Amino acid sequence: MPDSITPTAEASDADALLRASAAWAGDLAEAVCPVSGAQPCADFHVPWQELRLLGLAAGPERHEAFFSRTFDSLAAAGHRRVLIAGAADYGMLACVHRGFGKRALSPVVADLCATPLMLCAWYGAARGLAVSTVQADLTHVTPDAPWVEDGFDVITSHSVLRYFASEARTAVLARWRALLRPGGALVTVTRLVPEAASPAVDSGHVERFVERALQAAEALDGVPMDRGRLARRAARFARAGGFHPTRSITEVADVFEAAGFRIERLDDTRIDGALGSGDAAPGSARRARYAEIVAVRP
Repeated sequence: MPDSITPTAEASDADALLRASAAWAGDLAEAVCPVSGAQPCADFHVPWQELRLLGLAAGPERHEAFFSRTFDSLAAAGHRRVLIAGAADYGMLACVHRGFGKRALSPVVADLCATPLMLCAWYGAARGLAVSTVQADLTHVTPDAPWVEDGFDVITSHSVLRYFASEARTAVLARWRALLRPGGALVTVTRLVPEAASPAVDSGHVERFVERALQAAEALDGVPMDRGRLARRAARFARAGGFHPTRSITEVADVFEAAGFRIERLDDTRIDGALGSGDAAPGSARRARYAEIVAVRP
């Protein structure tokens, strides 16, 4: 890693860490993210930290109450080995870390892209937390993979199911179930989109999202941002799209049960956000309904 992303003593709280990482994470993603594939992840990873800092990215901290209560309960029950299955940055790792508090935690972060893995390693160094990172395809991982060892107590993710078409979700969840120890829990959230079809992101949406990003940057104290670069990155993020919607709580329950899970908690939760339907983009902090899920391997 370049010297510019070495954690400093000042990066002692969540806001300081986010301000520090937003200054260089986009350039890191430009250099590290793969440029091939159906949907290059750089479209999301490059602007993600800046958009989180501006309050415009739908990060896991929006579900802080759910994650905090759940991880606190799991930590109290003696669970400690946690797999973070897919990551945009270190945000989900930070949620797990806060929920576990001072109790024993052994996190593993797995993702196809090295960018979020490097951010998680940086977070671990800044927080004094030993973090293992694995570059792996979680749609094909099996329990005999060396890094799985004897399985996990908890698997968690944030809004990862939207990357899979509905017919593929059962297979992915069944594969993750096989990585859990008996009694282990899968903890995640996914947005509910009950409309018959997700509205397309047209040029008007992109322009309004970019304008909101520029307005938020002007209001942010102490963090100068290059307006031209921010506009380009925000537009890139807004145009990326390509998610598979989940229609209802019933659909969520069906896919988890088909994958062999016992649902312990399934809440339909309305999350507020900075953006409305007219200026939001896929993955942005819009007002929306989410399923918050805790499912257990029997």
